[in-house]
Amino acid sequence: MFDQIKELKNKTIICEKLNVCMYNKDYVLEFHWNLPISQETINFPKILEVMPSDYKYFLTYVANGATLYHEVDFGQWGYWLYSIEEIIIKQEFWKKYLLPEEGIYLPFGEMYGENSVLAFDLNSPKVRIVEATSYDKPEDWYQVAKSFEEMTRLLIQNNGEKFWEE
Repeated sequence: MFDQIKELKNKTIICEKLNVCMYNKDYVLEFHWNLPISQETINFPKILEVMPSDYKYFLTYVANGATLYHEVDFGQWGYWLYSIEEIIIKQEFWKKYLLPEEGIYLPFGEMYGENSVLAFDLNSPKVRIVEATSYDKPEDWYQVAKSFEEMTRLLIQNNGEKFWEE
């Protein structure tokens, strides 16, 4: 599981930069990787019991939060994947300012330069990831992927571009 993102982490953990062709232009993008959650201290808070298992795996074995494909010159691209601590802090903010009162959504990341959040849509038996925006209704939100593992794999295959808008 997560072979491609582990390979990306290995390429970028030391220098934290990677030359990437994105939107038909070459960029030097930054990557930051938090240490994974220690096996001895894993204690997922009650609020996160609904967190999909592949994101728990990411936090535990890959990184407890990360910044991927961040274009720092203008700050227009990139992904901030929350750590377990950030997920807890950000829930109230997103519930207050973006997420509908009805429904179950678990925000787990943001996109730099965007007014949206990546969230697990937990309203049906099959979890999916959506790009939740303030200017669209939940039924109009883009479906990003069917799982966190699929999302990271497609992000890497598309050099960080928002593949779900094609």
